[in-house]
Amino acid sequence: MNRNSAFINNRPVIAGFSADPSLCRIGDDYYLVTSSFEFFPGVPLYHSRNLTDWTLMGHCLTRESQLNLEINWASGGIYAPTIRYNGGTFFMITTNVSGGGTLSSTPGIYGGNGPIRHG
Repeated sequence: MNRNSAFINNRPVIAGFSADPSLCRIGDDYYLVTSSFEFFPGVPLYHSRNLTDWTLMGHCLTRESQLNLEINWASGGIYAPTIRYNGGTFFMITTNVSGGGTLSSTPGIYGGNGPIRHG
């Protein structure tokens, strides 16, 4: 047995169409966002306590004012979001490669019109 085999995991973090995961840990809770490309709502947000079992909490970009898809082309849209936590506030930052960027924030991950309110 390879001595490094204990560190090999052949399972994806999130199964299915979940590219570019970004993760942050707050205490015993893990939060993860992924790219959503040209699909609405944008930026799925997941929660886990063990890094194996993930629950979709909702989406960070839930209003047209946050995500203008009229300018997007096929395979355009939201790429490589990141989620961070600082000073009691969650931040989700991403780029719409078809044009523009988004910064969303919330003091409560479960508040607003989606898991993270547009700030």
